[in-house]
Amino acid sequence: MYVKALKWPVITWVVVDVIFLIGVALFPDIGSYATPGALTPLLLAFGIWAGYKIVQFGGNYLHAAIAGLVVGVVCAILAIVGFGVILASVTGGISAVLPAAVYYLAVNLFGALIGGGFALSK
Repeated sequence: MYVKALKWPVITWVVVDVIFLIGVALFPDIGSYATPGALTPLLLAFGIWAGYKIVQFGGNYLHAAIAGLVVGVVCAILAIVGFGVILASVTGGISAVLPAAVYYLAVNLFGALIGGGFALSK
């Protein structure tokens, strides 16, 4: 159930982050647009997607929370590796990226709870 529900959100997160990483590497000013306020709808969308699909494939609210944690951890790791390590000279390193990575994880989790709750209320 988890693999079926989380395969595409995780693959898509990787693709989105790689595209953004390339964009920041080519045009460093792009990174200044990636504020928490600007990214929150995207983070919520991925969480909602994961939470909704896990319930659709037979999960419950707890499964939706776990799905949100999985997608959030993937997002946080991508942020730390991509922006904290690879683009450390542009972003300021892991210590500068870590608070944002924790925020990304939390918002993905919130989105999964929203999506899972929505799917359960149908």
